[in-house]
Amino acid sequence: MFSGIAYTNLGEHDLAITALETGLDLVFDNKPLQENFYFYLASAHEKAKNFNKCDSYFEKALKLNPNNALLINNYAYSLAQRGQNLTKAIELAQKANQLVPLQASFLDTKGWVQYKLKNYSEALEILKVAIDAGGNTSGEVLDHYGDALFQTGNKTEALIYWKKAKELGVDNPFIDQKINTNSLVE
Repeated sequence: MFSGIAYTNLGEHDLAITALETGLDLVFDNKPLQENFYFYLASAHEKAKNFNKCDSYFEKALKLNPNNALLINNYAYSLAQRGQNLTKAIELAQKANQLVPLQASFLDTKGWVQYKLKNYSEALEILKVAIDAGGNTSGEVLDHYGDALFQTGNKTEALIYWKKAKELGVDNPFIDQKINTNSLVE
């Protein structure tokens, strides 16, 4: 499992998947461990852009533990990032937030799904709560909030949040373009 995680972090997705599948074959009568392998396989397949396999492993993990809030949140975020099955994504995001209320990253996911659904005002409200719940230290949350601000007509304030997101090292290849052009780039 640790080899698979390491390979995923190094961007060696094929090696990660091979290591994780090998490890999964060695799991017997240990559902929590099997759930972890499914979770990491979902993540590795997501990074490798094998989205059908990604979703399949998320579903397998959910069958073993339908109340794993982190798993549920990550599945919702994965769907949102791809703009796929957003109805399922919002259901998952709501469940994760019910299981763990006022968790900044879970609120960010819920807000981001609303954003992807083009419910910009609702996304803005949720993302503001995420910021207040500790998301003010996350470049990703601040970047999402900036996008929602921009979509609701608050372009000057959006620029402020994009700059804050950049200062915190947000992983968004378009952040410089957003700041330099003061426009939304996705």
